[in-house]
Amino acid sequence: MKKLKDDELDENLWDEPIVSSTQEDLVITPRVIDRFIHLLIDSIAAFILYWIGYMLFLLGYSLFNQNVNFEDNTINVINLLITYIIMTILSEGATGRTLGKVLTNYTVLQENNEPINFTHAFLRGICKLIPFGFFGLFLRTDQRMIHDVLPKTKLVLSKPKLPSQDDVIFDDPA
Repeated sequence: MKKLKDDELDENLWDEPIVSSTQEDLVITPRVIDRFIHLLIDSIAAFILYWIGYMLFLLGYSLFNQNVNFEDNTINVINLLITYIIMTILSEGATGRTLGKVLTNYTVLQENNEPINFTHAFLRGICKLIPFGFFGLFLRTDQRMIHDVLPKTKLVLSKPKLPSQDDVIFDDPA
């Protein structure tokens, strides 16, 4: 892994995560490809949730109305976007992670390394609606996107839980 100081720019965004040891804890920020994987997994999950909800709505609507015709794709896209934002707000607010972050072992924290709350998750969700917010990956040395900077959060690699002294089993050499 590449160790960077605050004034250095990571020139290889795709291969190596940034390791910062400027704070007490070791913080590993995600690579660009990690963020893309999060987006892809979360988008697929939102689409599945939206599709299930849409099918249930159509089923319920068709029971009371014979003419079901939803051809306005703009409303469908807006509803899918709303589903994605609500899903990320609820999952990040409750756990600090979305499905994509769970599968890749990343967590959203406040800048002071405290867990985020629903206020931070809501601000992150709203900021994800800002077009071209991903340019922060290429313009900032810490690769934080606009939905990280404005709510004062960061995405870091989750630390594995280390076993306690009681969990470790020692073999008796005798």
